[in-house]
Amino acid sequence: MTAGPTIDELLAEGNRREDAGDIDGAMRHYQQARAIDANHPRVSLNVANALQKSGRFSEAARMLQHALTQTPESVAAHFNLGGVFVAQRRLVEAAQEYRTVLRLQPDLPEAEVMLAQVHDAEGRLDEAEQALRRALALRPDFAGAALNLGELFMRQHRYDEAEDWLRRAEAMDDSLATVHAALGSLYLKSGRHSEARSAYEAASARDPGRQVTGSSPLFALNFRSDVPAETVFDEHVRVGTHLTRTGGIPFTSWPCAAQSDRLLRIGYVSADFRKHPIGLFIRPVLALHDREHFEVHCYSNDASDDEITHDLRHKADHWHPIAGLDDVLVIERIRSDAIDVLVDLSGHTERNRLAVFARHPAPVQATWMGYLNTTGVRAMDYRICDAYTDPPGETERFNTERLQRLPHSQWCYAPYYDVPDVHAPHPDRPDGLVFGSFNQVSKITDATVALWSDVLRRVPEGELVIMDVPAGRARAALLDRFTREGVDASRITMHGRKDILSYFSAIGHVDIALDTTPYNGATTTLDTLWMGTPVVALRGQTGIARGGFSILSTLGLEELIAETPDAYVETNVRLAKDPAARSRLRTSLRTRLMASPLTDTRAFVADLEAAYRVMWRRWCDEQLRRPRA
Repeated sequence: MTAGPTIDELLAEGNRREDAGDIDGAMRHYQQARAIDANHPRVSLNVANALQKSGRFSEAARMLQHALTQTPESVAAHFNLGGVFVAQRRLVEAAQEYRTVLRLQPDLPEAEVMLAQVHDAEGRLDEAEQALRRALALRPDFAGAALNLGELFMRQHRYDEAEDWLRRAEAMDDSLATVHAALGSLYLKSGRHSEARSAYEAASARDPGRQVTGSSPLFALNFRSDVPAETVFDEHVRVGTHLTRTGGIPFTSWPCAAQSDRLLRIGYVSADFRKHPIGLFIRPVLALHDREHFEVHCYSNDASDDEITHDLRHKADHWHPIAGLDDVLVIERIRSDAIDVLVDLSGHTERNRLAVFARHPAPVQATWMGYLNTTGVRAMDYRICDAYTDPPGETERFNTERLQRLPHSQWCYAPYYDVPDVHAPHPDRPDGLVFGSFNQVSKITDATVALWSDVLRRVPEGELVIMDVPAGRARAALLDRFTREGVDASRITMHGRKDILSYFSAIGHVDIALDTTPYNGATTTLDTLWMGTPVVALRGQTGIARGGFSILSTLGLEELIAETPDAYVETNVRLAKDPAARSRLRTSLRTRLMASPLTDTRAFVADLEAAYRVMWRRWCDEQLRRPRA
């Protein structure tokens, strides 16, 4: 009689299948091994690992806890249980498991790294930093820990320290594309565009398939005025094609009835359901959706939260945390929820889930607001925009999506903070003339510096205040760019990040705000107009370069719109020399904004719902025209 396979043989075959992505096949072999010996510690670990990869976290936790009844001091079981608790957002229990691991094996730096991840998610950043430093003390060449420490500092806007640690990670292991991509992100966030370009090129060379660098090099292309729009589009298509090719075959059938007028389940996917422009923009939308005709699901790809997150969670009908979940599990969740219209709010920004959209888990998919450019993903059916950012016939060729234009604007502005008017800017120097910049420093490109320097040369009495510039190398690099344009450094003042009320106050205390090109402001422009400070928009050639143009056009402020760079400079100069015009704008802009479609949240949500219904009916019509099998 031939003996069956041994436990070791079953585990080896299960591991092989698991490595190939066949989790179900792996589980069959692990369960056969478990039938031989249900208390075998390696069997329990392997079953738990497969359960975790399948998203069956509660079962995985029970399996690991069973293993610990057999071997209570198993480092592997405690470590893996910590990972399951992290996935379940049971952070206190996760931290306890990693502390137990470190008690049993004090020299295990990986446990310190995971403990740091838990502290980071809890918002205990000092403790996260200490854990990463302990990991590096245990293993001084641990590139992953150095990378994590650099990224931790970057999120705290400690850019010089972040750069130092990322450079150390690079020296430890130059082959890691993630390190070069993180450096690219750091340089971009600090406005050092040429260095960002070099870092992203290094990341792409080490990761030609974009397996780990993902969207970050694409996002950086939006800041470059030296790259043709056709090239930017082609690169988006290349990445979108890769996402489709590696993600699996897109779905062509869905558990959704093709009935044009029934209640629709809308799913919003974002990593920014928090104190972030996207969180603030989506807030009135979630609150005002017509619940008789729409059911709202939010899929949050961010493990942290704040008061905005809590507010949004209460405004949604269903809230699904997906941070850390495998794409397959997210897709299964969306299909289980029978989402009809799935809306991406991230595009190619950080922590996006475009790989999920590439599988087409919902019958209708659209991208909106979070990224004012194409995704390049063919399964993304629509990009929601307006006729100012994307005039009919002008930008279709730069989008893989069908453009769905809202009738007034793609933005919905509902001020969240109670901030008073500033009737007179800089009262200590009433005769001064102050320009201001409140956009992210990454948007201050060389083209922007050249334009602003031209304005400053034409207005020699003017000074420039730039907000949100990290101290240290970033500030020195930006100042150097202005001095190379012939602007005296004494005319420029830079500040770091301020709290929200100080930010609004600073906007109110400048005479004219300067917009950026080619990546315009959006939230910042609306905040600026809310504070009564005028801003001139340069009408660019792509949707991402027409944000300011769209907002000012919606307000009917054609006198603040420039069609060419020379006109942009001239309009700012004319405004600088006309204090009466600035005074009229200061006293009228907030009222004008309040009376515009930009703040008519009910009408905006009705327009958005009408767009969803149009998309849905098109899909229903297509289903009726499909030949039946």
